Amino acid sequence: MELEAPRKGRALVVVVDDRVSHGDSPDSSGPLVTELLVEGGFAVVGVVTVAADEVELRNALNTAVIGGVDLVISVGGTGV
Repeated sequence: MELEAPRKGRALVVVVDDRVSHGDSPDSSGPLVTELLVEGGFAVVGVVTVAADEVELRNALNTAVIGGVDLVISVGGTGV
């Protein structure tokens, strides 16, 4: 019987990248961050990809807050 360690909380990964959000490039960051969070004891509830747009990023963050996520990690978006 395998026991699951207690989780530290629920996490959401937000990837901010125009090419990935439009399907022009694969997402390599989201899976890596997800793996690291799971190894760190978090339950990752999803990976959301948005374009480098202030409104899209704000909407993703608002959805995370409304959904009761404990941690949001954003990757990319250096131009936002």
